Amino acid sequence: MNTARSVSATRRYDPGRPNGATIRALRQVKRLRLEELAYRIGVTASYLSRIEHGTRAGTSKAPLIAHVLDVPVAVLTGQLPVIGTIRDAAGIDRDSLARTIDITPGQLARIERGAELPDDSLIRVIANRLGVDPAALRPYIALAAAS
Repeated sequence: MNTARSVSATRRYDPGRPNGATIRALRQVKRLRLEELAYRIGVTASYLSRIEHGTRAGTSKAPLIAHVLDVPVAVLTGQLPVIGTIRDAAGIDRDSLARTIDITPGQLARIERGAELPDDSLIRVIANRLGVDPAALRPYIALAAAS
């Protein structure tokens, strides 16, 4: 099943604004409770929840959130592909994920580095296998498609 298309190397993005769904997905695959992450970054659980749901920007907290989640800030802001980061955090190897979603490991590698753009149905399949909301995977993909 070939459900990806090529992407140019140039990407437009909103630098510094983290994607809440990506934060939530990484927090969940790393088995951190909302309250625990909130405490570690010095905010209330309610405030972090608003960041995760996109009603607060969370820009000033992005570096601290990234540090606690052990990911580059660029992953949270959509400047770097998030699929491989979430896959690694979930402890799933590339070959295994590729087999379960019926694509080649090479194609998944291209998707993870942003060289191929998966369609919405493949995003949903990948998200389902990773156990995350598809919205967590879309920011980078949408930004890559806009370039």
